[in-house]
Amino acid sequence: MVHQQTLIAIGCFVAGVSVGLAAEFGIRRTPRLASARGIAFPLAAGAGIYAAAGVFGNGRIAPATQRAFVAYLIVLATWLAARLAGMTVNRYGRRSAGSMVSVSVFVSVVEFAVFVVGALVVLDYLGISVAPILTAFGIGGLAVALALQNTLADFFAGVQIAASGQIHPGDYIKVGAGSAGTVVDINWRNTVIADRDRNHIVVPNQKLAAAVFTNYRLPLRVDVPLTLARSADVGRMTDLARDTAATLTPRLRPQDVEVNVAHATPDALDVVVRLPADDVTDGERVRSEFMRAFLERSG
Repeated sequence: MVHQQTLIAIGCFVAGVSVGLAAEFGIRRTPRLASARGIAFPLAAGAGIYAAAGVFGNGRIAPATQRAFVAYLIVLATWLAARLAGMTVNRYGRRSAGSMVSVSVFVSVVEFAVFVVGALVVLDYLGISVAPILTAFGIGGLAVALALQNTLADFFAGVQIAASGQIHPGDYIKVGAGSAGTVVDINWRNTVIADRDRNHIVVPNQKLAAAVFTNYRLPLRVDVPLTLARSADVGRMTDLARDTAATLTPRLRPQDVEVNVAHATPDALDVVVRLPADDVTDGERVRSEFMRAFLERSG
């Protein structure tokens, strides 16, 4: 009998693990269920262990085991709720910023808040008094704040930067006289900026909040210098420049291309063609392709 119970219990556990692995495999192949990734397996495995405990108890589950299993379910539910909340904030941030990147600091805040609420619910369910724990955290919070003052300063600076709306992911900024690039993300510690070579520049939020930075208007303007003969027809060259730009970017309107005479000498005209670009890297591409196409067309 004991041997049979052991086999049935092992079978319950193996069945739970198998179902969990199959569920995880299906979830990974279904992008819409990405929020449940990593949760299906521990849930199914936990159910298998719970069923195995019932087999050993001849159909009866000890109250302590029941409470532990319910607490385990609350933890998994909290994990899922935190992930869903983070994904919701992430999706809203992308839509409001008009970018395909997010502000991680808001995601971190929301997920942390959900985890704290879930932890309090688990402790209360297990009959553990929350008040002494909160009191201990309150007293120890001063020491933690002193030890992590730089980290906390970066965190609150990141929240201030993101909440103020002065910088959004996708903006092109220049910090002081140094780093310049496109804002990739604002997380709980740093602001990540990608330069023209796609290298990531990591700026502590505290320094960025205190720095003088320039947030450039998008789309950026790329200056393409041209030298024309003094006898050249500027009007025709202007039309040619706009037509050339339109062939490179079909959505471009003629009025988006500016052609200005920067300097004139007895022999030549220095002309500057200003073209819009999405970012610095795109600007390099636009400048190169425009120069090549313009020279070919003006041939």
